[in-house]
Amino acid sequence: MNKTYKLILLSVLFLISCNNQFNPRYYYNKKLLSTKPDNGTSSDLDGDDNISTENDPFNPNNGEWNHIDYIFNGNIIKDWFLKVSFTSGNVPEYQFFNANDSRVWLNGDESKNEKYFDASNDGNKVTSPMQVSINPLKIFRYDYKNPLADPNSQYNLSDRMKRFLFIKIEGKAIIDLNQYLIAIDTYSKFIFAYAKITKTANAPLVGTPYPVLFEAIENFEEKRKFYEYDPIGFVKEDGEVVLYQEYKNEMALGATKYVPSVHKNDGKIRDTAKHDFNSPGRSPYLNVKEEDSRASIIVESKSVKNISIKSYSNPWGFGGYNLKNEAYLVYALRAAIYEDNSSINYTMLGNYGEGKELSIGATAGSIITIGNDKSINCEANTKYAVTDMKNTDINIILDSQFIKYNWLLGFPDYGNTVTKLSSYDDSKLKINYDGKKFKVYETPSSVISCTPNEFTIEKGQAQDIVIKYHNNNDNRDEEWEVTYSIKIE
Repeated sequence: MNKTYKLILLSVLFLISCNNQFNPRYYYNKKLLSTKPDNGTSSDLDGDDNISTENDPFNPNNGEWNHIDYIFNGNIIKDWFLKVSFTSGNVPEYQFFNANDSRVWLNGDESKNEKYFDASNDGNKVTSPMQVSINPLKIFRYDYKNPLADPNSQYNLSDRMKRFLFIKIEGKAIIDLNQYLIAIDTYSKFIFAYAKITKTANAPLVGTPYPVLFEAIENFEEKRKFYEYDPIGFVKEDGEVVLYQEYKNEMALGATKYVPSVHKNDGKIRDTAKHDFNSPGRSPYLNVKEEDSRASIIVESKSVKNISIKSYSNPWGFGGYNLKNEAYLVYALRAAIYEDNSSINYTMLGNYGEGKELSIGATAGSIITIGNDKSINCEANTKYAVTDMKNTDINIILDSQFIKYNWLLGFPDYGNTVTKLSSYDDSKLKINYDGKKFKVYETPSSVISCTPNEFTIEKGQAQDIVIKYHNNNDNRDEEWEVTYSIKIE
């Protein structure tokens, strides 16, 4: 009965060496071409502007980690194979080994520099909460090319990629496993996470989520290159893979939601990670000199207040309708933060029923009741990373949809009594940030006021803004307001 417990394989790797010398020409164009792997997607990834040679962390003169023989000769790694187990909390364990049989890495898709080997009989397994073999299993290695990006893009053709190896596995342990895992740097010998889980499915019987779709981590969180995030571990000369305890702890909290971080102590970037179990830290490829100008804009929904929206009520269906000092609603708040008008993507913030109009058969539990002059909390946020806060031009859209119902026989009434107080696109309030101040520059007719409509905040500060809306229905003007917070972090 306990047959299918979580199998979340969120890290594995293999490596191969390279001897390419540093080329000071920069490595990314402004946009990365997109491609769609079998169970991974890659949208356009932002490239980086030019970095001077003296500030470039990949410059061999800027760090001892920029050499293939740092700690040990990374060329030996190409002869290794890999074993993998998953323990309590889906925390992985890896061990590289030299095969005693005649196996070799076989060539796959040449455009991706893909290689693979059959690992079905190597004892790969899940050990908790019960032991399950991972069989069959193929382990794939992509030499110097991120498989979640177009293999012919400038991103993947960069000289900087010629030290990284990316791993994917395809196998079965009751559930199908087809997952993008982690990358190893054959120079520094650090291990990095490079993929984010963007879709999960539920295992049969127990319903435990497991990953089925991945995207490049560059599209999410702080929108850094994967190698700029803190490494999650390192590999030793004897093939032992050491994963830092902080990574294991974060994986155990929720493996399908794990994303790498640039951890800070009291708001300060940590020292460079060391090849020691107790010494996690920042990546050697993090450009510390740029961190002061780098920040994230966070938009958070905080509360919804019903000022004067009223609904009719007749739960028993006779005796006439009573106008109540309360509203029966579904609603949704969403926000978009962007620099380029061609890439506006909304994130759902606070909501009830996702703002979707109810269908026939909806119950009283499908709506929320908010009394006049009453508020409810609806906290949710979205984050947008900015590399240079002083020289940027950012736009924010705050949009919403509110649908009001009247009450008939305990159900939302569909007899011409559904009122769309506000609809997506007709409720957009737009804010611009020019590197100095935030300012509202476009308001829809449904907005009475936005307070404040212009403000400045520094890094580490937040500003609440209150948007008051109105709608004229049933021959009366009804009002409500939404409180958001904008923060620079």
